[in-house]
Amino acid sequence: MQEADAQLREVGLPFIKNFTPKEYNANTQNWAIIQDERGVMYFGNNKGVLEYDGVSWKLIPINNKSIVRSLAINDEGVIFVGAVGEFGYLEPNQEGDLAYHSLTHLLSKEEHAFSDIWTTLVKGDEVFFQSFNIMFQYKNGKIKSWPLNNAYHRSFLVHNKIYLRQDSTGLMVMENDSLIPVKNGKLFQKEEISAMVPFDEKILIGSRNRGLFLYDTQQHTIKQFDSPVNELLSGSRIYHGTVLANGNIALATLKEGLIVIDRNGNLLLHLDETKGLQYQIIYNLYSDSNGALWIALANGISKVDVISPITVFDQISGLNGGILAINRHEDRLYVSTHQSVFVLNDNSRFEQITNVNTQCWELTKFNIPDEPGKQKLLLTGSDGLYEISGTRATKVFSGRIGAICNSPLFPDRLFVGLIGEVVSLRYADGKWQKEGKINMPQEEIRSIKPDNYGNIWIGTLYGGVFKMNIHDWEAHLAGRNDMTGSIRRYGLAEGIPTLNWNYFFNIDNEVLVTTRKGIYRYNSDKDIFEKHPLFDNALRHEERWIYYLNKDNKGNLWFDSDKGKGMFIKTRDGYSLEESQFKSIVVSPENQVTGYTDRDGILWFGTPDGLFRYDSKYNYNNEHLFDVLIRKVETANDSIIFKGAYLSNYHGPSIVKHRVSTSQPVSMTPTLAYVNNSMSFQFAATAFEHEYGNLYSYKLDGYDESWSAWNRETKKEYTNLPEGNYTFKVKAKNIYDIVGKEASYSFAVLPPWYRTPYAYIAYLFATVGFLYLVVNGYSNKLKKDNLRLETIVQNRTAEISQQKEKIEKQKNAVEKSYKNLTTLSQIGQSITSTLDLKSIISTLYTSINTLMESDSFGVGLVNEENNTIDFKYSYESGIELPAFTQPLNATNKMAVWCFNNSTEVFINDLQEEYTRYISTLDIEPTAGARHSESLIYLPIKLKDKIIGVITVQSFKRQAYEPFHLDILRTLAAYTAIALDNSYAYLRLNEINEELTTTLEDLKHTQTQLVQSEKMASLGQLTAGVAHEINNPINFVSAGIDSLSTNYQDLSEILQKYALLEAGNNNSDLLLEIDQLKKELDLDYLLVEIPQLLESIKAGANRTTEIIKSLRNFTRLDEDSLKKANINEGLDSTLVILRNQMSDRIEVVKEYEDLPPVNCYPGQLNQVFMNILNNAIQAVDGPGKIMIKTMQQNGSIMIRIKDTGKGMSDELKQKIFEPFFTTKDVGEGTGLGLSISYGIIEKHRGKIEVESAPGKGTEFIIQLPLNLN
Repeated sequence: MQEADAQLREVGLPFIKNFTPKEYNANTQNWAIIQDERGVMYFGNNKGVLEYDGVSWKLIPINNKSIVRSLAINDEGVIFVGAVGEFGYLEPNQEGDLAYHSLTHLLSKEEHAFSDIWTTLVKGDEVFFQSFNIMFQYKNGKIKSWPLNNAYHRSFLVHNKIYLRQDSTGLMVMENDSLIPVKNGKLFQKEEISAMVPFDEKILIGSRNRGLFLYDTQQHTIKQFDSPVNELLSGSRIYHGTVLANGNIALATLKEGLIVIDRNGNLLLHLDETKGLQYQIIYNLYSDSNGALWIALANGISKVDVISPITVFDQISGLNGGILAINRHEDRLYVSTHQSVFVLNDNSRFEQITNVNTQCWELTKFNIPDEPGKQKLLLTGSDGLYEISGTRATKVFSGRIGAICNSPLFPDRLFVGLIGEVVSLRYADGKWQKEGKINMPQEEIRSIKPDNYGNIWIGTLYGGVFKMNIHDWEAHLAGRNDMTGSIRRYGLAEGIPTLNWNYFFNIDNEVLVTTRKGIYRYNSDKDIFEKHPLFDNALRHEERWIYYLNKDNKGNLWFDSDKGKGMFIKTRDGYSLEESQFKSIVVSPENQVTGYTDRDGILWFGTPDGLFRYDSKYNYNNEHLFDVLIRKVETANDSIIFKGAYLSNYHGPSIVKHRVSTSQPVSMTPTLAYVNNSMSFQFAATAFEHEYGNLYSYKLDGYDESWSAWNRETKKEYTNLPEGNYTFKVKAKNIYDIVGKEASYSFAVLPPWYRTPYAYIAYLFATVGFLYLVVNGYSNKLKKDNLRLETIVQNRTAEISQQKEKIEKQKNAVEKSYKNLTTLSQIGQSITSTLDLKSIISTLYTSINTLMESDSFGVGLVNEENNTIDFKYSYESGIELPAFTQPLNATNKMAVWCFNNSTEVFINDLQEEYTRYISTLDIEPTAGARHSESLIYLPIKLKDKIIGVITVQSFKRQAYEPFHLDILRTLAAYTAIALDNSYAYLRLNEINEELTTTLEDLKHTQTQLVQSEKMASLGQLTAGVAHEINNPINFVSAGIDSLSTNYQDLSEILQKYALLEAGNNNSDLLLEIDQLKKELDLDYLLVEIPQLLESIKAGANRTTEIIKSLRNFTRLDEDSLKKANINEGLDSTLVILRNQMSDRIEVVKEYEDLPPVNCYPGQLNQVFMNILNNAIQAVDGPGKIMIKTMQQNGSIMIRIKDTGKGMSDELKQKIFEPFFTTKDVGEGTGLGLSISYGIIEKHRGKIEVESAPGKGTEFIIQLPLNLN
């Protein structure tokens, strides 16, 4: 265990955020964790389900007020809950309130006998709830159950299989709705299993008392996992486990807190109460979408940033005081603080150095003169200079030291900056000696650095900067030079923008000074300081005070400043700026930070809050997207109109009706009375890394002209909003300046009653009435008296006429209703007997025309993909209108209102009655100048789902009676049936056409692929043959040329002899012949001519051999079975490939005398070509190819083996797959071996491969002697 801790000695602790029960306002114990698609976190608590959005906590109680033991979420985003004696799910309502709904009403009386639901699992469309004695399965709205024999309280879903442990049988797996014992699972009959997590293709098992085991699901073996931390784990009482985002394993324990190991079992992290965890009894772990680890504790909730490249040492690790300096000496890390100096020990804790009890500032290494490789670690403090060795400090000089440096001009001297003077200390014979000083203005020195030109640069607290030339230092010590002319001050006139807190750095032999206005460099030609253009450009001309700057081995510069930490990345033209990785180290700008660039890409930052370690090798992605959520909307009277969760319909057969959505549906868009025109909005962002640093910006469309400035407020109020339509929008950015997904909430405010159209009409009538009464009130009294009796008679006559008309209408309605019953039945048969959509709607229109006023008619069908209602076929006055659509968010459309509210629209006077349904009247376009005055809209329902609307309209007022609505209800039902039949028919045709097209495409593609591979082989064959034939032809051609020359020479000699035979016995002729024989070297000609003839013969024979092999090989496309010699086919292929093998590959043949085989010879030659070509390419450099043929058990065996690089088991399993290739793009089709496999199968044979990395590859082909 100590060895494992030693590996982590310098890693430090991750960022830990502890949430106490007081913060989340619920019980101490938490049992389960889950996260939804919005990023909201949920926790199973003793009081219910806790919900956390990054800003606030909310408790969702359970029906029986019991403890929530388990949580799970399905692909639709529905969260399922397991509690004590209860299980169910969370569902939002129209107010956005996420509430618990029980499923136990689906249980039989006997099934209610269960207690804690310890595990809830989601597998596809199934949800499993498991207690000690029973497991429930919820699927398609129904419950199924299995009794358990004292099962341990956890079951697990790993590799899409459910595992659990029972006392009697040990480990079991669910197969086909049955629990089956796992082979060797009896190992756990008496040992509880607390964790099962995927481990590649295996499963890592965490037992309660015996540590870790590895279960091989293929070999069915269970072995103890070989881990250096098994001793720790065996006594830790493992309770839960999970796989982290980086592949490491996190384990929850009841005794040892959190343990994190890598895939080899090495300890990476161990957290308990001594290391920042608020409690070390852990019940559950969850790795969220950003990789953070959430921990459910027996007392609280914690979040740990386990995959961050930044860790920390603080007071928990033994560090006290704000850190001022960091350095490494003799492979130990030293840190100085305001209180003392500390060294990191083997237990990952800092221990204080003895003999130092003062404010400590600078840690500097001094190279010991004449002792190469040896150094001393020096510490400057408020009371002097110390040497540090191990854990002990020795004071070597007294005084209030501000800074020290060692100049390359005097390697044995140390220059010490005090107040108003610079002192020289000389190291000799193992001791420090003060040898002299230089007086300066009374300024406190805070920075001192040498350059390579014999100068020392000094930064003071308030007095600007100084340059001290120390070339004459020896003369000064001897009293020959007082150095007064060697000190020069630089201030505002010399380019230093501020006189206080300036720091010097020497980077690549260039003197840099960091000021509150940026980085400046020294211009020796002008003897002034200028702003450094490379750093100014990198900082985008932003003024920044950098007080730490150091270069790493890649040339990058790490820095810390008043506006955060970062890195200047070295580029070809200068530097680029990187800051985002360090945003999680939050320090007040007023607090200076120091740093140290360590080995292996490690960077240390010292802050008032501790020592931070940054590992630059860690590839950490902080650009995670996150959601911004509107969590509550209230009106001025404290009425909550939205509680934080939008909803959408749940898809699939289930009791669940709604799921949580990220966007606001039309049904949740409120229209508010004017009295509620003051609103408040609360919002949050699910960016949980230092969530207190999230910034928000918001805007109310329809009211605000622009977005607000970024701020940390999570609530916005608006008062006295005028009437109108509004959308509140909010966005957020996290500490890395990543902006999340914007959230919005739409609503409308109605005008006050005294500004409505009705109010204005009332005002008009009141005014007119008042004037009328004033003018005529008194002048018509007598006339009214005379007409009173006449009016009474007329009124009674009118009443009698109205009653008569009413009785006539009722009579006509009864007769018409009876007639309509038969007509409706006939219409229903007509529209359901056709499958064409246009015919259905046309027939419906023609029929309705006979039953009621229908100046306009249409059927609108819902287009879920475009979120519209599409009116493809509609009619006006018998004329078919162009198709048109209406968006489902168009709230001023009657059709949209009818669909969204699932309610009929019945209007007989449009101008008077439209406000019952919509706030603004938008007249529908018509073919003529008239518009409808009476209208009906009905939703078309199919299987409890609204698929569209049907409308009938008239240009007349009061055109419709309630019985018209009854007629349309009946016809809407018939229409739904007809449309369902039409959709089914259309879909069936589409599927049939898709299948036909796909089949033809597949056939065409297959033909092309096979032809492509054949052409590739043919191209390769042609290239090889061309080269092979070229060689013997060159022999023949060269021999003929030489033979021709020799023939001419012999002919010349024979002509001379012919003259002799003719009797010309001239001695000069004889001398001429002798001379000619010598010049032509007759003896050599007589020897060379037979050789040339033999060479020509050999070339001709070789050409004949190649042509014969070519003829044998190119039977590629023969489709009929023929007798063929396998050995000849192999030899023909080798002839073609001889050019590729050249002299580097030796072919070893071991042929048996084989009988002819009934086969497709050309196709087999293609197989030989593919295998031998792959063998040649697999051999790098010299090698061998061994070919062996034999007759065995009535079959022909062909074995082709190479000495190439071989292949892994993974590659070996894929080589016969189509398109699989290990070659570069464009160098292979990946079809050669796939086609070869098919050819061998066509011959009813077998082809196998044996190979291992570095041991070559062997292909074994088995063919029947007779394919018939």
